[in-house]
Amino acid sequence: DFPLPAFLTTVEEEAFEGAAVRIVSIPAGCTAIGDHAFGECTALTAASVPEGLVWMGDGVFQGCILLEKMVLPGSLVRIGWNPFDRCEVLDGLELPAENAYYSVQDGVLYDTKANALVSYPGGLKETAYTVPDWVKSINMAAFSENAHLREITLPDGLTDLSGNPFGGCSDLTTINVSEKHLMF
Repeated sequence: DFPLPAFLTTVEEEAFEGAAVRIVSIPAGCTAIGDHAFGECTALTAASVPEGLVWMGDGVFQGCILLEKMVLPGSLVRIGWNPFDRCEVLDGLELPAENAYYSVQDGVLYDTKANALVSYPGGLKETAYTVPDWVKSINMAAFSENAHLREITLPDGLTDLSGNPFGGCSDLTTINVSEKHLMF
């Protein structure tokens, strides 16, 4: 267990990257976690983030292959590209319904202001997934390392796929798109 100091207000970019920690407790009063702050902490199985956290940078828990569960605070205002990129056993996310910027549906994290899919956790075991019709963009690494998905259906209104959103989806064989997205 690695509780961070109570006076901490920001976890800086790459602060613990690659550290051999198993459990991290970020204290109340911390409002920001920088890019890749806990990236590649391959022994990390649990992390708690406080209510009051407003900003999570890019890939905060990227490569935390043993991270099992994450409850996000309702106070979040900004999340960078998939903070859970390559979290292979993470089987869903939780977030209070009252968050004005983000939502979680069936364990999947969405940016509701930008109509974007942010993170489809690597441990979700469904073999087929249909992205909701209201989604206009899929963020960088959004489906990263999900070894269970075989088929994804994209909505007609999709306008943006950023930075290899399906990287490491080893069983993905079918991506269904409407005819309007086909280019010859």
